[in-house]
Amino acid sequence: MFAERLKSLRKSKDGLSQAKLADELGVTQQAVGRWEKGLNMPDNAILVKLADYFHVTIDYLQGREEKRLPFVALPVVGNIIKMFAALSPQKQEQAASYIAFLAQDDKKA
Repeated sequence: MFAERLKSLRKSKDGLSQAKLADELGVTQQAVGRWEKGLNMPDNAILVKLADYFHVTIDYLQGREEKRLPFVALPVVGNIIKMFAALSPQKQEQAASYIAFLAQDDKKA
């Protein structure tokens, strides 16, 4: 599943070449080719770079989840986590309650 997802993500990014992706990740083009053929798997550090580069989760890359997050979702989620961590425990409870309210409201729509 990983090989298929990687190849699909790469091609969907304006025909990104294996060589260009390799440059972005600091690996060889041959490594990217082996990943896309399913011969090898990247290490965890490269998986993180791939997920960040394509704005997907590692679980999506590995085929453990089917739904791909919207392009903007991961950077936004990272910022929200940082802001949430800076809140007092009381404010964190309020924020969590509000998010639960919003999620419930979306289910009704």
